[in-house]
This record gives sequence, C-alpha cells and structure tokens, in this order.
Amino acid sequence: MTSVFTTNSGIEKPGSGDQSGQWGDTVNTNMDIVDVLTNGVIGLTLTGATSTLATADGQVSDGQYKVLVLSSALSASTIYTIDVTPNDAQKLYLVNNTTSHEVRFSQGSGANAVIDAGRTAIIYCNGGGASAVVTALSNSLQISGGSITATPITNSAISATTLTTSGQINLGGTVLAASATEINTVADSDTAVGTTAVAGGDGIVMQDIGTDVMLQTSVDTLDTYLSATAKTLTNKTLTTPIMTTATISGGTANWTVTAAGTNLTFAYGGVNKMRLDSSGNITVIGNVTAYGAIT
Repeated sequence: MTSVFTTNSGIEKPGSGDQSGQWGDTVNTNMDIVDVLTNGVIGLTLTGATSTLATADGQVSDGQYKVLVLSSALSASTIYTIDVTPNDAQKLYLVNNTTSHEVRFSQGSGANAVIDAGRTAIIYCNGGGASAVVTALSNSLQISGGSITATPITNSAISATTLTTSGQINLGGTVLAASATEINTVADSDTAVGTTAVAGGDGIVMQDIGTDVMLQTSVDTLDTYLSATAKTLTNKTLTTPIMTTATISGGTANWTVTAAGTNLTFAYGGVNKMRLDSSGNITVIGNVTAYGAIT
C-alpha cells in the first residue's frame, strides 16, 4: 500500500505492511512535524508584495509552525499578502507582526485576516478550498471571568473590534469602577442633556487645565468659586438677573449700580451720583435736564 498524509499537517501514514525495517525515519520526521505544530516558532522575512506559507507532505515546512514572527524592511504603506496553502488545510496560527506595515493572510476567495503593524493576533484558516476564509479570532475576545491588567494605553494602540468582560478591568493598577452607563454618560459622543435636579453635595466632573486631568468637585464648591470671584460678561443676555452690585466698565472710570434696602444707587468712580427709591423719587447731585440732547 502507498503512504497517505494528513490533510492539515502533512503527517505521513504508511500503508499497512509498508516500510518494513525502514519506518524509523518516517516516525522521526512525523515527531519533528508534531513538535513544530505544537510549539514551533519561525521567523519569516517578508519581501516583495506576496509570499506563500506552505505545508508540505512528509517533511517539516514553514506552514506547520505554530508561531509566526514576521519581519521586513518594507515601507509602512505596504499591504503585504501571505497565501496559506494548501487551501483545504485547516490551520491555527499565533502571529507577531513586527513589521511597520499591515499583513493580510489569505487562503481562498473568502475573507482575509489583516494584522496591523506592530500587532499580534490569533488567526485560523477554515480550509474551505477555493473559497477558504481566514479569521482573526483575537478581533473579538470575550472574557467570562477574571480581570484584565494593563499598563496605560492610547486609543491608537487599541485594535480589537469588541472587548467583552464580566470581570474587572485594571488600568495601571487601578480597578475601573465606573459602569458602562456612567462612562457613556460623560463620553464626548453623548449629547443628551439631563434634567435631574442636583444638590449641593452632588459631584461634578471637570477638567483641570493645568494638569489635563479629570477631577471631581461638588456643586457647593463650584458655587463658592462662582460667588467669590468677579465675573466679566461680554455680549451676554441675562433673563431676570438678580444682582446686589453691578459694575459697568467704560471710559476712565466705572459706573457702579448698588441695590440697598429700597434704594437703587448709581455711582461713578466710587462717588454716588444718583439715587432712585421705591416711591419713584430721584435724587441727583447735579443738574437735571429735560428734553435735552444726548451726545
């Protein structure tokens, strides 16, 4: 009988009664193949625009290694394609793309798996023949328990499409305690305006411009700041404002309007000039001109 080979890995299966006294070499080769299938790491240097990752029958070949470390001297704009053959072999690879460009894995006319520059991924080939598909399993990770611990990362470093977890997310040693609803409430994309009344002790999240850090303060603290600090309003429309003392800037001195008791007093440069009482009486320190011209 003639030897046959496994579809996915090319391991030789001698025919019954074949290789009498010679099967040792076959067994040794098969063991080498099993070794790289389970723990083998191979470095692949990419050149040109495409290459083939092949699994050969009865011998150790690049396509049998479990871990693929990709490197190249190609430019960042390169879109490199690796074709996995044969197209009927089912494969599972751990890929470390150390290049500065993206790499696509293809096995047939179906969907490809794309690994961005500097990223790692778990991919599998379904061995579907001419229409075979390559899928990046690491693009949709679901964690049912435990926690994720990570050093601080930037948005550009996140390449996962979906991250689902029922455990804790630990960033830089601090457990993220906020719920998804709370995070979405303060997200830039959330434009909904709440109408819930707030109390003095309620928290408000604000940005500290000096440190570029989001900090929490209280309504009472914010009110104290606003009340204790003079504010300049430019081109603002006020609806039924309540003011104890209003200062109107202009010229070489300021007009000040002060409400005290039943009187409204107008002062210029710190000197009272006119008073209006609740009975409608007006008292001025200068002349009153009727029907005059204002220039």
